[in-house]
Amino acid sequence: VSQSRYNSGGTYFFQHFLTAICFLVLMFYAHTAGVLTVPMDAMPATFFTWPVLLLVFVIVYESHGIFPFHSWVHDVVRHLPWYEFSAIFLSRAGVLLFVQMILPTLKQDPTLFQILLLSLSIFSSIYWSLRGIVEEVVTRKTTYFYIAQASLLLTGMQADLTAAKGSYLHMMVLSISGTSLFAIQNYIQHFFSFKRASQFYGLASYYPKLATLFCLFGFCMIGVPLGASFVVEDLVITGLLEYHPYLGLGHILATCLNGIFFFLIFSKIFLGPNPYREPVSDKDMTLIQMVPFLLALLTLLLIGIVPSLFLEKITW
Repeated sequence: VSQSRYNSGGTYFFQHFLTAICFLVLMFYAHTAGVLTVPMDAMPATFFTWPVLLLVFVIVYESHGIFPFHSWVHDVVRHLPWYEFSAIFLSRAGVLLFVQMILPTLKQDPTLFQILLLSLSIFSSIYWSLRGIVEEVVTRKTTYFYIAQASLLLTGMQADLTAAKGSYLHMMVLSISGTSLFAIQNYIQHFFSFKRASQFYGLASYYPKLATLFCLFGFCMIGVPLGASFVVEDLVITGLLEYHPYLGLGHILATCLNGIFFFLIFSKIFLGPNPYREPVSDKDMTLIQMVPFLLALLTLLLIGIVPSLFLEKITW
């Protein structure tokens, strides 16, 4: 086993060990207070002291795995082939834990604690966008784009229930769109290497249909009208502006920065002159291969056009 793989395993072990310890300590606090079997939304406000809130914060955010203080985990494991896909499941785990542990307690949690969580989520998104913009490796840029988008999943859940439903639906949107982006990118990597130094790869001439799909899936993530994120972002931003205007503006800034970031990724992969010597030929997927992507895109457009079909299904 190489030293790098050993370090990555040790890093993940420490991450999960820390989360497990915090969870056990939290259960001990609950047992001492006599609320171990009480539902989260029925717990008294006096239980949510700062030590309890700190433990919950570590459990949820360590599982979310996308924030700046957690970046060393990604730095260590980024060489692994499954790293891009692991980012999807890390964010989903964090959101699900958030819904189970923090969302039911919003009325009991102090306002300062909620503002700190909101601020960290928005700061994280801006951090990963800026880091991705200066990143030269294409695969990392795409991963950082997904992480920057996923960082905003928790913001709406701390405003009101309408915004929380928007964030929860946004998790589904990011999972579908992010998986599609990574799949398209990996398909292209079977034929072209992104390791060669080039400002632009100009691959739209080789993959015109995949370039279009990549662009549409990205649009669905950054909130372009009729895309899935357009509606959910509107719900989240409206809720945040009513809850805390400055944080709502911060969310808007992070969303705009993510949009700029995506256009830089698309430009680098698909636009520009063709730097390869071989003649241009159509290397697109066949129509049969593209069926899963088309179905995923149809689902995202349906979320954007008729969001009520999905929002009414979300119950806590």
